[in-house]
Amino acid sequence: KQWYQRRVAITAGDPTDSVILGCNCVNAFQEQSKIECAAVPCTLFSIVKSSGPVLKQLVEEDSWERLAEIVLDNFYIPVTTILCYCPGAFSATATCAADYDGQLFMFMENGTDIEPVYREVIDKLDLDTITEVVETLFTASCGEIDGVNCYRRHAETIVETVRILANSVNTEYDPTACDTIKRHQALFEDYMNAWDYSTVDSTELKKYVNRLVNAFLNMERANICDEDCAEYFADTFYGCCAKHAMEVFSSDRMQRKVMKVLKNVYKLVSNDEKFPNVNKAIKKYYSIYDFEKFCGSDITVYKEVNDMCDAIVA
Repeated sequence: KQWYQRRVAITAGDPTDSVILGCNCVNAFQEQSKIECAAVPCTLFSIVKSSGPVLKQLVEEDSWERLAEIVLDNFYIPVTTILCYCPGAFSATATCAADYDGQLFMFMENGTDIEPVYREVIDKLDLDTITEVVETLFTASCGEIDGVNCYRRHAETIVETVRILANSVNTEYDPTACDTIKRHQALFEDYMNAWDYSTVDSTELKKYVNRLVNAFLNMERANICDEDCAEYFADTFYGCCAKHAMEVFSSDRMQRKVMKVLKNVYKLVSNDEKFPNVNKAIKKYYSIYDFEKFCGSDITVYKEVNDMCDAIVA
């Protein structure tokens, strides 16, 4: 627990900490089952506060891959280590948001005008469901499977994704290689164009979501189901950690919770009270979370990974 800092101060009710966090927030973290987790807010703040040298590295670094590694090593890994040890931090954070009684708004310009808007938004948000979704998605990458640390493995796949993007803008890189977007450039451009929302009104939202999902799945199918590249994608992006996370993400319960969150947020940002019927599009999107079924029987490498992982956890 090297991340554990200032526990004594915060559990003693250090006024320097509580003036911004508020008593309700401090109490919510103190009430967690692991006493070390009371220090989570201050520890996270200390990571940000000490990030000066890291930001200097980011400014000076030219390599995309190295930039990703710096961010992951100095922010993602430390923060994830803390939150995997203290999953109760998510519900405590929701309490901080819902019952905020700190003095942050007093230090903000126009804070007295911002606070009522904040309260109104918070009151309309389904914080219980949002917290469950965020915590479930995040903690799905915690732990180890067959000796592999899952969130560190996830960090490696992020670096590889950045490397693919770097290869894709390199005019000298082989356009037929598996680790470049240029292999299926047209489908990638279709996907990016599908994001264009400028000509869409609220009555066309269902059509827009369908277009976006179809473009995404077409692009992904061309990549991960490519007979010549499937082994690369299985080795690089798939494995027991990824399989477990995907199963968590795509469970029936999570799908229902995510849809509930979407409806909640939609009512907050839209004048239209009726949420468009995008159930089929969302269900279709979740099909990619099972690589074996998504690619079909002609691509066997994902079934081999699934069988291996099932045997490990059996």
